[in-house]
Amino acid sequence: MSILNFQLGQIGEVGVVPRFIFFDTNNTVAAVSTTGYLNKFVAQGNKVSETDMAVVTTRLTPNAKSAQVNLFNVSFSAGNWSLTANTTPITLLNGQIFIGNSGNIATGVTMSGDATISNTGVLTIASNSITTAKILDGSITLQKLAPAITPQGIIKFFVQTNTVGGAATEAFVVTGANPVTDSAFVQVVNNGAANVTVLEAVVTLNTLTVTFSADPGNDTIIAYQLVRIVA
Repeated sequence: MSILNFQLGQIGEVGVVPRFIFFDTNNTVAAVSTTGYLNKFVAQGNKVSETDMAVVTTRLTPNAKSAQVNLFNVSFSAGNWSLTANTTPITLLNGQIFIGNSGNIATGVTMSGDATISNTGVLTIASNSITTAKILDGSITLQKLAPAITPQGIIKFFVQTNTVGGAATEAFVVTGANPVTDSAFVQVVNNGAANVTVLEAVVTLNTLTVTFSADPGNDTIIAYQLVRIVA
């Protein structure tokens, strides 16, 4: 027996049970649970009763530094005083979970907010609780879409802008544009005074080059889309 320290709890009123005994040990749970574990303790003059309960700190191994706390019943059988595992269930209101409160005490609360939980352990996400701010950037990929709606490409860039003028061919900076993966679609939104049309649109690295039927001037408005092929 390796009881390092103990404290006998006091009964506040006559007949009030159980009394708690607090033991600090360097034993494992298996050692504490052996028959006759309290025989020496009782032989030293400490009075115990089968109505007592014991709160015992034990170790995972005899030399472990960290301790764990266990609750035992005090029992007497065949001349031996022993500690037996307490099987009394901890009560908790239907559907609640234990949460450590501000005083570091486990307290039963009902889960609320973005999720609820049933008394069978089923977690339900509340309606409208998954917002953009709660989704990690880059975590929504095309693989998450059903096969029937998976696109062959996605619109990577969409811009409406004015032309600058000075020549029939005009280059627009599109940072991130890639000629290997991107295809361009250009539409004249307002052809201005020059009344031009789009003849060609070529994607090069970070650039979209549009060739018009004539100098578009600086009052032609175009809209372009760069569609990126889905890998």
